[in-house]
Amino acid sequence: WLTPNHTIKRYMEKDPMRLGEQAEWLLLGPGGQATIPFKGSACGLMTVLGPDAPVVRMRVDGGPFFERQLLDHWCYYWRDAV
Repeated sequence: WLTPNHTIKRYMEKDPMRLGEQAEWLLLGPGGQATIPFKGSACGLMTVLGPDAPVVRMRVDGGPFFERQLLDHWCYYWRDAV
C-alpha cells in the first residue's frame, strides 16, 4: 500500500492517540505514494506539520485528483495534525 518502497523511512515517535506511548511512523519521501483502502464516507490521516510540510494529492474512488496544501502560517514549528 506504500510505493515506491525506497522512499519510505520508518522511525519511532510519540503516539498522539495514546499519550506517553511510542508508535511507528512512516516518512514518505519525494514521489512516495500511499493507498489507504476504507469503507464508509470518511477517512482521516494523522501527520506532522512543520516548516517543510508538503502538498497532499488525493483521489477517492477513481474520481479526479485534488490537492491540499499542508503548509500554513503556523508552520514555523512542528505540530501534530489530522
